[in-house]
Amino acid sequence: MRKRLIFTNIVLLLISLAMCLGVSLYISRRNVVSNSQKNLKNYSNLVKNDILMGGGLDYEKYEIVEKKLRTTVLNVSQNGSTNLMADSYYREDLSKLSGTDWLSFKEYNELEKCIVRTDKIDESNVKMMYYTFTINNTGYTQYVRVGVPYDDLFEDNTSLIIFTILFTIIIFAIMSFVMGQSIYQGIKPINKVIGSLEQLATSEIKEYNFQNIEDVSNKINDVKNELEKNMQSIKNEKNKVELILENMGQGLIALNEDLSINLINKMSLDLLQIDQNYKGSFIDLDIDPKLKEKILLVKDEKSHLSFDLKYEESYYNFSINSISNIWGDGESKRIIIVITDVTDEKLSDIRQKEFFSNASHELRSPLTSIIGFQELIVDDYVGPNEVKDLCTKTLQEGKRMQNLINDMLDLSALEKEEKGEVVKINLSEMVDDISSSLEPQLLIDNLTIIKNVDPNAYLIANQKHIYQLIRNLVDNAIKYNVLNGKIYIDITKSNNEVTISVRDTGCGISDSDQKQIFERFYRVDKARSRKLGSSGLGLSIVRQVCNIYAATLSLESKLNVGTTISAKFNINNK
Repeated sequence: MRKRLIFTNIVLLLISLAMCLGVSLYISRRNVVSNSQKNLKNYSNLVKNDILMGGGLDYEKYEIVEKKLRTTVLNVSQNGSTNLMADSYYREDLSKLSGTDWLSFKEYNELEKCIVRTDKIDESNVKMMYYTFTINNTGYTQYVRVGVPYDDLFEDNTSLIIFTILFTIIIFAIMSFVMGQSIYQGIKPINKVIGSLEQLATSEIKEYNFQNIEDVSNKINDVKNELEKNMQSIKNEKNKVELILENMGQGLIALNEDLSINLINKMSLDLLQIDQNYKGSFIDLDIDPKLKEKILLVKDEKSHLSFDLKYEESYYNFSINSISNIWGDGESKRIIIVITDVTDEKLSDIRQKEFFSNASHELRSPLTSIIGFQELIVDDYVGPNEVKDLCTKTLQEGKRMQNLINDMLDLSALEKEEKGEVVKINLSEMVDDISSSLEPQLLIDNLTIIKNVDPNAYLIANQKHIYQLIRNLVDNAIKYNVLNGKIYIDITKSNNEVTISVRDTGCGISDSDQKQIFERFYRVDKARSRKLGSSGLGLSIVRQVCNIYAATLSLESKLNVGTTISAKFNINNK
């Protein structure tokens, strides 16, 4: 029995040794390939920087980094024609590569990936590792390929592989010796038990020793306890993953190869209105046809697609990927769908387009007037007495355009939502400064400003932002007031809140207009606004300042009575 156990363990040790050697060689080889791929990407970045900096290819520098580095530059025009610009292996005579169908090579079709293939170099077949990236230029695309001989990667790491093998052999030699001694010691009590059992046949019981069997039993119990602990840990991790999936801000769907649902979280169920007990094909559900089409396209072509869909009033981005199976349940691949709410980004794009459209329209009007007035003067269609009048109108339109551009720049800066430098602002002094600067406008319609400012009221904010807010509110009250009207500026402080309120005795705003009054370029009375030089951005600037400081903006208005606009700030919001 002893010989059999020793022989069995020796065989097992030899098999284990062979397996470990194989694993060691595999890991060493894989590490070499992984490091080489990283180095190849670094080489490509070096070449890319040289090209973008306009310095051209520096072969001598590249050879210092990697002696056998191959660098190829290929220009591809929009009609698909190719033009070889450089190749470090054939730098002396590029004509040797004429007639090469470059775009048929795998590395030119799978960009920014490390591709290993056999290439013909100087009549010899050489296994190469290539990495290709592109640089877009006007009228053509530049393909830059960087490569190194694949077999040379392992020659440079031979010493490491040999060391790994020797180290593994030494470790297993030591283990073999230790295990041999352990086996020998473990056989002794077993032999005693066998001897005792033999004595039982003659009814003579001499000795029993089950100590090692108890140790085995204890060890089995230890393993059992450890397994139970591990299973509980796995269960806890599973619960954590399920909790994350159910509460994550994105939708996640995993489809099997037959497009049945393998995994789906709550957001996806709610958005697509799917019964959580549904077992059929995802394609058979009542979902958007475009989503079905893209899923089938990814399934057939094993590609990646990303697109947006609108559900009710929200926009969602659907990212669909085909991946190899990671569950280990027999399926060859999975389709993963990630759903992200992009409503804010989409609405921002829409608002930006509307802004540019409105801005173009608003700038076109004064510019058209300026050009028209000047053409009348240049073409002598007006007399000397009318020239001054047209010049005055031209100046007015120019100032209107200047105000519009300044407001657009201010609004653009505010939309970055950066406070910048904040200071403690004396609101009383700021109101006095604004009132003084607007005095010429007040005199036109004999308007009166009545100030009621709490001397203890202050704000810790960017001084320019608060100045813009108050000035735009007062300026708006001036433009839409009546002759001999009044403007009330009230600033009060209560606990940690400061309220800035501007009230006028003007024409007021209808209920329908109140909903849009803070939108860009929105004007209640467009003719009057243009006559007064209003850009239509003043109240948009006010709203944006309130957004930056989380202030509450409110509006009260009644036709032919007046309007009150208030902004309430929390002093603790810094």
